[in-house]
Amino acid sequence: MKKYASNGDRPSVLRRNQSKFPGACQEAIKQLQSATHPARSGSNGLVALVMWMILGVIGVEQCHIAKAYPLPKKPSAGERWTKTILGVEYAFRWCPAGKFVMGSPDGEGYSGEKPLHLVALTQGFWMLETEVTQEMWESVMGNNPSRFEEANRPVERVSWNDCVRFCNKLSKESGLKIELPTEAQWEYACRARTTSTSSFGSTLNGDKANCNGNQPFGTSKKGEYLGQTTVVKSYSPNAWGLYDMHGNVWEWCSDWYDYYDKSPTSDPKGPESSSEYARVCRGGCWSNGATCCRSAYRYGLEPARSGTGIGFRPLSVP
Repeated sequence: MKKYASNGDRPSVLRRNQSKFPGACQEAIKQLQSATHPARSGSNGLVALVMWMILGVIGVEQCHIAKAYPLPKKPSAGERWTKTILGVEYAFRWCPAGKFVMGSPDGEGYSGEKPLHLVALTQGFWMLETEVTQEMWESVMGNNPSRFEEANRPVERVSWNDCVRFCNKLSKESGLKIELPTEAQWEYACRARTTSTSSFGSTLNGDKANCNGNQPFGTSKKGEYLGQTTVVKSYSPNAWGLYDMHGNVWEWCSDWYDYYDKSPTSDPKGPESSSEYARVCRGGCWSNGATCCRSAYRYGLEPARSGTGIGFRPLSVP
């Protein structure tokens, strides 16, 4: 019975790329390398033949992508999960399925944040621990549009359209499902089971988030105004380990902007269209007064718009 030659008729793509195939693909390649000719060698050869057929149908690269980054099976709220993609580490935090009250109460906020309503999210998700940094952006897109240049500052001057392209490219490179959060997912992650104005209390003046501290909220005490973005993680995270959910840069969401009274109560994805032709931004930015950085504050911009205070934070759905 003939064995494959060590450098003969076995497909060279397996030799070149074997080291980066994890899991099932690696096992398939080992079977191929150790087995006698699969058509003639009994059960082991039959296994190898089947594995070779699978690799041939779906492609070895797709097999690599599908198995490359296994997710924790039963994560707890705020659990951290890191993966390196294109040489850059991405850290995610687990946001479990659950219910929360979305919007702002009477006496706080604006009409677009009302009414308060109960929302159920039936599927948990992995939210990026920080806003997308310039290092992340450059590794995927090959450019840096930011005004305040520094690798670990958030990327800014990116439109909603730009961010969707980034998510699509990162999904392809990683094999993960990377997308912008819905508005409900964003507020749920921001609150991290809190019900106050922000995830860290009822006042905000630039001491716990990068905003315009000259325009405080919930207090008359003025705070810092830096006049620019800061390196991510410059302030304490919320209860689920998410940094800069308040201030620094606005964060694009997937939804069209519209009022809450038209929103379903389970897994809302926003309206199918918007009379204002605007996508939702959340979180406020470095130049905004503190009221714009509240957990419930909503803002809408045309999807082609960008600015020095606009960035984003995607998530991954298992």
